[in-house]
Amino acid sequence: MKTLPGSFFAIMMILPLSLSWAQKKPDEDLFRKGLENYRNGNYSEAGQAFTGLQAEFPASSLRSASAVMTAKTFLSLGYYYKSRQAAGKFLADYPVSGYRIQAMWVLAQSAYRSGDFRSAFITMEHVRKNAQNPSSQKTADSMMIQMIRHVMTVDDVSAVIDSAEGAMRAKIQLELALKYESMNRRAKALSVISGIPAASLPKPLRKDLLTLQNRASAAQEGAVHIGVIASLTGDDSDIGIPMLEGIALAVNRYNQNQEPKIKLHVLDDHSDIITSVKKARELLDSDRLSLMIGPPGGYAMIAVAAEAQRYRVPVISPNTALNRLTELGDNVYQANIDRDMRFQILADFAVREKQLKTFAILAPSDEYGDEAVKSFSRKVRSLGG
Repeated sequence: MKTLPGSFFAIMMILPLSLSWAQKKPDEDLFRKGLENYRNGNYSEAGQAFTGLQAEFPASSLRSASAVMTAKTFLSLGYYYKSRQAAGKFLADYPVSGYRIQAMWVLAQSAYRSGDFRSAFITMEHVRKNAQNPSSQKTADSMMIQMIRHVMTVDDVSAVIDSAEGAMRAKIQLELALKYESMNRRAKALSVISGIPAASLPKPLRKDLLTLQNRASAAQEGAVHIGVIASLTGDDSDIGIPMLEGIALAVNRYNQNQEPKIKLHVLDDHSDIITSVKKARELLDSDRLSLMIGPPGGYAMIAVAAEAQRYRVPVISPNTALNRLTELGDNVYQANIDRDMRFQILADFAVREKQLKTFAILAPSDEYGDEAVKSFSRKVRSLGG
């Protein structure tokens, strides 16, 4: 995992405390002990002091400060789950505390270090919007951008983009477009760019936006490249060969009268799932690929669809009828109706159109047969049959 510069992790934990050590109170003494241990790197002892203060002196004026330091101590010890719990509890217990921003910093760092980049990002956006200190806002802004560049995937960024507003949202969109371009997904980069209001970007970034737009547009000129994984040999070749013939026929007819032209890149997976994934990666790593089709094998299609979703490249399953395939992601499409829907439509026709109520089902004793019986029976019962 790439790490962010240390400056981005600096928690500005300035506790505005003015304790009179000349007239020590037990809670003040315990808090001072915790601070001294924390500053000396004795985090276990510091944690014991801070948690002890909260337990022994529930009415102490130092209780909220001690709760923040407890969360920070857990973070320093590498107990990220406990740190997130402690920071989250503080935010719930002290909704108007002056230490809320410090607690959010701890919460964001704990999420980041435990690999929950989305939560870390969203929390940092709260810090950026709510911090009164311009330095804190700038640090949060920088940390968010660094996270996008170094540790977050395009799926992560797409999931959190709505948490930001105004100029920050536009900057995130620009970073997302750059990530797509780095994956050779220039069409996707252009799609993201089209939603960026240039006026909301700082002037230096407006030039970056225009440069990226020109670069991506130039790369998109020419033919549309479509990858096809066709099982031309092996057990699935009886499906793969006619499938490819149909695709080629449709492309040839299109290319006769339409622009831009379509260029097919065909690879044979030899009817093998592992080879399907390797060939998919080979296609997905290539420049300009706009779409992928195939393979004909159902379980190979699942593996390939997952890869295509990871690359954010649209993929079409031309013939598999497996249920829930499109649930793999919003870039996965299924041309053939799935089994469950097929049997439900059949049951609906039999009951509604033919007015039949009682059925005997003959089905093969395999996975396909089991799904047929379950889907058909469930639909019939729901219709009163």
